[in-house]
Amino acid sequence: MVPLGAISPTETPPDKERRGAPARLGLAVALGALAGTVSALAILLTFWATGAFKGSTIIQKEQSPPASDLRAGGTVVDVARRARPAIVSVRLGGSSVSPEGSGSGVIIRSDGYVITNHHVVRGASSVSIELASGRSYPARVIGSDAETDVAVVKIEAGDLPVATLGTARNLEVGQLAIAIGSPLGLAGGPSVTVGVISALGRSVPVDGGQTLLDMIQTDAPVAPGSSGGALLDERGAVVGITTAAAVTEAGALDFGFATAIDIARREADQLVATGRVVHPLIGLEGRSLDSDGAARLHVNGGALVTNVQPGTPADQAGIKAGDVVVAFDNEPVGSMDEFTVSLRSKLPSDRVELDVARGGNRLKVTVVLGARS
Repeated sequence: MVPLGAISPTETPPDKERRGAPARLGLAVALGALAGTVSALAILLTFWATGAFKGSTIIQKEQSPPASDLRAGGTVVDVARRARPAIVSVRLGGSSVSPEGSGSGVIIRSDGYVITNHHVVRGASSVSIELASGRSYPARVIGSDAETDVAVVKIEAGDLPVATLGTARNLEVGQLAIAIGSPLGLAGGPSVTVGVISALGRSVPVDGGQTLLDMIQTDAPVAPGSSGGALLDERGAVVGITTAAAVTEAGALDFGFATAIDIARREADQLVATGRVVHPLIGLEGRSLDSDGAARLHVNGGALVTNVQPGTPADQAGIKAGDVVVAFDNEPVGSMDEFTVSLRSKLPSDRVELDVARGGNRLKVTVVLGARS
């Protein structure tokens, strides 16, 4: 059993390895207390990729049919028929970092730009794209961002089918979710699975101590090789890029995770434009305020500042270690993760207003954000 909260890779025994098959890396996080004799469960969040860690689209305005119609009336078939041509298989050549394997991708521009995961293409010696039609093209990596696990690759082709990109902002727990990807690199086009949106705003620890934030949880099965594929709503609009599946030591669980399309599209736009992602910089480190601290300050939560880097925007604005950020642009901040999610929604040079608790006082602090790659 992996220790609770540990981060530990799982290795496939050599006699079970297959050339070209997607390998996997287990990432453990705590699920929390459970009733009965089981106090907690370590979950392995598996990136289905290729070995060890292995332009904007106009949103179509369509009337959303009831979810019952989608399940009983065959509308999922229509959604899948429209969406599958824009879902691709990402084939990868091996390297010392990552063996041969495959992942999935979503065509976001008709001139050959495809969004996928950073962990899918990381370390690959070569990349090719196989369309749903079976045609294959060599591809080049335009750029990728480990912090959000987003990458863009480009093929030299035109008049390609393009996915309809939606938004995750209006998602509700329990609504229909349709996952489309290319599991195991199998021939015959993308596979379709159906479930619901299980939870929103999840923080998902991954290897090296990094955490993917504001993730969508779904019980639509996410099979090996589906990383980088699409999570769709009932209209067929992409609301997320599938990123991780959850398994225990005994096998797969019934949920996976997707990066919200709002985050993925923002990063993809930067990668297409410049080949890199520039994140906003504030220059502070922190952790979530514990319950005792929240009670003393009479707040529901907040981000406790543990360190301020000299010369950064936070330092210049007068933020100090020990301050507690309780609101970001007048929106309550309940944890450090919530603070980080709010920060990532901004751009370098944006002005943000923080509500800060310092001792027994409340302060309004304006920060002009910097930039970091």
